[in-house]
Amino acid sequence: MTLRIILPLLLVMHTPIAGAQDIRDVFVAMPDSLLPTLTRNDRLDLIDFFDAGLDNTVSDALHGRSHLTMLTPSVLKLQLNDHAEIQMCRPGDTDVICLIHSVEAGGWDSKVKFFGIGWKPLEPAEYITLPTLADFMPLTADTDLQEYKNRVVLVGFPLIRADITDDTTITFSFTSANEADRDFSTKVKPHIRQQVQRKIRKPADEVGGLETR
Repeated sequence: MTLRIILPLLLVMHTPIAGAQDIRDVFVAMPDSLLPTLTRNDRLDLIDFFDAGLDNTVSDALHGRSHLTMLTPSVLKLQLNDHAEIQMCRPGDTDVICLIHSVEAGGWDSKVKFFGIGWKPLEPAEYITLPTLADFMPLTADTDLQEYKNRVVLVGFPLIRADITDDTTITFSFTSANEADRDFSTKVKPHIRQQVQRKIRKPADEVGGLETR
């Protein structure tokens, strides 16, 4: 058995998510169910090539081309293909991992998840306040209510893209499948805040069964 095979096994068995871990180790050890298109060897190759300053593109299980776009000790960004990407970070000195999966289909939309020891899913609301349409298109005291309702209809299903800014901050950007519509451009877009930032919280009592080290 080669060292490359032994290392991921040790990571999974002993330190699935630990406060002292580099995000590289977390990426290599993450369950296949969360990233089924890349094997552990693929992930190790991505890291090795990136650290060496080489082209880190690898072929995935679906014959797509994946590559790392950012890699620091606490933040990782992975372009899976032209229409999907993964971002992950370890917020501060915690045993928590934030994982963002984004897909593009007429506009970018993201799913933000949190995991604890042993990749146990955690409740996102304990760690971050996710924005809603009202955060991007606020209803103010001088807003005509009927006009506001009309804008909501024109928005349709709002698409919100999430990007890790640093290991404790996520920037959310508003997109919509209706952006090409003329009415959207003239009646909605002027009233939209394009970006909203949120800080990742660390619950005082380590909510979610996290171990205190």
